[in-house]
Amino acid sequence: MSTDTHTFAERSEEELSWAGLAIAETIRVVEIAVIALAALLVCPPLLILAVVVIVPAIALAVVVGTAVAVIALPVFVVRHLHRHRAGEAHARVHRLAQLGRRDSALAASRLRRGATRLQAKLYVKHDRTVAR
Repeated sequence: MSTDTHTFAERSEEELSWAGLAIAETIRVVEIAVIALAALLVCPPLLILAVVVIVPAIALAVVVGTAVAVIALPVFVVRHLHRHRAGEAHARVHRLAQLGRRDSALAASRLRRGATRLQAKLYVKHDRTVAR
């Protein structure tokens, strides 16, 4: 048999202390529940609005923007490059048209002279002797 060394007053004090602690914790839990309920009543409508309306709208905008970018980017690149080279292409076409309008023999002789000059430049032997 175990002997209890606590007096009646000490045991009562300890039991009342535990009861007070239980009541205090219960009140604390009720306070937290009231705060959580108030937060759920105030914030969820905004949170639900954001999740149901704003998040899908942003996702849809990203998908549409990506599709438009995939389709439009090559078009913009081709147009940009075409504009940069349009002047040169026009000048080339006009030069070729002028050459075609002239006498075909003159155009042929001009091309022959140009080809001969280019070949001469390619096959030039450089003299590597050093003058002293």
